[in-house]
Amino acid sequence: MHTYTLIASPDEGGIYIKQIQAERPVDAFLVWAKQVQSDDSIPNLDKERFAEDVEFEASESPPTLLQGVSNVWCAAVSGMWVHIVRTAA
Repeated sequence: MHTYTLIASPDEGGIYIKQIQAERPVDAFLVWAKQVQSDDSIPNLDKERFAEDVEFEASESPPTLLQGVSNVWCAAVSGMWVHIVRTAA
């Protein structure tokens, strides 16, 4: 298992950070998404649209490894950028 730090920055402003234990970046993304939906950690989130966007991102357009840096992926979901950074335990 790896530790991933997920940093979400919605278009409306704010920065929301969680750390997740997972095998792969896409797994961390999915665990993060479930937590966000259940704990209401991102204000004014349209949960229905968010769930649809997460499903699409995970299956059709998984987080993309950023060029020029190590262990950093990015995804766009429901009007926010989500950066996924594999961090030291």
